[in-house]
Amino acid sequence: MVALGHTACKETAPPVLVPAQPTYAEDSAAIIRLEDLRVLRDAPDSPRDLTAIAKRTDPNLRRRAAIAIGRVGDVAGRPALEALLNDPEPSVRQSAAFGLGLLGDKSAVPALLTVLNGDASSLVRGRAAEALGLSGDATAAAPIGAYVTSLIAAGALASVQADELGWPLTPEADACRLGIYALVRLKAADVLLSAILDAEGRPRSEWWPIAFALRRTEDPRTLAPMQSLLKGNGFYSAALAAQGLGLSKQPAVAVPPLLEVLASATQRPAVRLQAVRGLGRLGDPRAIAPLVALLDEPTLDPGLHVEVVTALGALKAMPAIDRLLDRLGDPSPTIRAAAVTALAAIEGPDFLQVLSGVDPDPDWTVRTAVVTALGTLGEVVPEAAWKPYLDDSDRRTWAATMKALAAAKTPEAKATVERLLRARLTSEDVIIRATAAEILADTKPDDAEAVLTAAWQASKADVDIDAKVAILEALVALKTGAATTVLTEALADREWAVRLKARAMLRTVDPASTAEPERPAGTRLDLPEYAALGSPTVSPRAYVDTSKGSIEIALAVLEAPITTHNFARLADRGFFNGLRIHRVVPDFVVQDGDPRGDGNGGPGYAIRDELNPLPYLRGTVGMALSGPDTGGSQWFIAHSPQPHLDAKYTVFGHVVAGMDVVDKLTQDDTVVRIRVWDGTPKPDPPTTSTAATAATR
Repeated sequence: MVALGHTACKETAPPVLVPAQPTYAEDSAAIIRLEDLRVLRDAPDSPRDLTAIAKRTDPNLRRRAAIAIGRVGDVAGRPALEALLNDPEPSVRQSAAFGLGLLGDKSAVPALLTVLNGDASSLVRGRAAEALGLSGDATAAAPIGAYVTSLIAAGALASVQADELGWPLTPEADACRLGIYALVRLKAADVLLSAILDAEGRPRSEWWPIAFALRRTEDPRTLAPMQSLLKGNGFYSAALAAQGLGLSKQPAVAVPPLLEVLASATQRPAVRLQAVRGLGRLGDPRAIAPLVALLDEPTLDPGLHVEVVTALGALKAMPAIDRLLDRLGDPSPTIRAAAVTALAAIEGPDFLQVLSGVDPDPDWTVRTAVVTALGTLGEVVPEAAWKPYLDDSDRRTWAATMKALAAAKTPEAKATVERLLRARLTSEDVIIRATAAEILADTKPDDAEAVLTAAWQASKADVDIDAKVAILEALVALKTGAATTVLTEALADREWAVRLKARAMLRTVDPASTAEPERPAGTRLDLPEYAALGSPTVSPRAYVDTSKGSIEIALAVLEAPITTHNFARLADRGFFNGLRIHRVVPDFVVQDGDPRGDGNGGPGYAIRDELNPLPYLRGTVGMALSGPDTGGSQWFIAHSPQPHLDAKYTVFGHVVAGMDVVDKLTQDDTVVRIRVWDGTPKPDPPTTSTAATAATR
């Protein structure tokens, strides 16, 4: 393919720029407010219109407006973004390409291909590749591959070390990274492998994005290069290669090199951890003896300890039973819960005898693991085994109990779960109601439509969206006549996230539906707050004190103003103080901010997404979601690079000190308090979150 010259970008005239009035600060605030309103126009001829702001003389305004148009998600903004692809400022052209990627409108593919093949800036071309990957148009794979190949051939990665985590790097290296990720998203294995492997099938670089691409490409041709990277100089590359081998479903090829990792005393923790996970997934009995031996190591890391127990359960490792029984008395609830799950998987019905010899665990997470395990045993579970858990004192176990009873399918379990479902569809706890709705969609009792419709009416006042969304999904799954009526009603729900989900479900029920949610969506900020966010005077820092030490986070106030503002407000209220860290997935994320502690809690409202070009690297701080625009209080820190999260979850900070503390955290640890410095004095927040106390009642 012959690359087009830079003049190809000039086929469309550059945008006409207008004076930067009223002021930068006012327009910056307007951008944020317009995003919150989720509309492109306040009034027909308003200068606050995002497309009008995108024509200001200040390039920073044009850059921010371009991303805002993409975030709003209205394809009517595509022409404005395509015009900005010809902007004189490269940073604006980058943002325009990123905004088009967020829109995901395939009509923009020709304009993006023109930029990919001809822009003078490597980074602009890289962002065009990223946008083409987000668009999902397979025809873009070949030109993206040609660009990546040309960058590597020209030495873009020659001086990049295997474990280089910097950002930004050289424009060529970053463009290469973005192009590789785009090919992964397009699932273009032939093009991708041609670009990143040499004629002998070896990686052209040990840089970890190459390993990421190989790990995400489900192709037998990746096995040999991943084995090469497993033995290479890169720590992150080796960990990704071990993960890829473990997911390969090719035990004959993958098990021997992963066993070598276990036998090596020099392997860094994440590489060993990914090898353990992979051996559990591959199901090869050759892994049992080495894993049992690893379990006997006296200084075994707690996170790796859980992974070894889990892998032994997946392998149904009978030789490990005595050691797993010992773990039922471990001081760590996380390890006890893993042992329960593993023993049930290995022993099957004989697990009931184990259970009869121990009292219900004092920790609710372990009791949840017990009832979940009972649900896997089928019809052999007697009613007496369920009885201690049906009305547990901690309602966070109830959802798991209902699911397990529904899975058991015995007459006694069926009668019990139907009684519980009806009783708990009126619970004040939204997660219990949501779970009951999900199970009703599966069990399909005769009166399910009437029961769910009544539950929908009762849920309208909810500030949390979980029960409402679950009820809507259940009605759709049941294919009832009430589904369309209720979904149409939901287009006017108080929460924007519910409206969006209702629209998507309506189009599932009726592909010809053109129904739209009511606009504008509500906003919770006052105008002075928008003004402050539009032109911040400081770069705020968050100080997270945990039971293992302190973590310092630089907050991305320019890239994610609403998210950082929300985080700071919650911290000032003491919302996070005393919360248990509810999720730790080693070599992935540490997650906090749930007052319930079970992964389902939030602050009682949702904020919109602020997707931005910041990448997920080691130490990146992101907002957890359960769907578009469902952020709130749950946030996470990445242990390692996670490019599949880029442009999918809001980045709102980065750890600048204390990553050693992040690495030590387990699900048995707590956040003592979070303080945010933004240049203004504040009173000390309470030491314990009142939300957390209320969530367990």
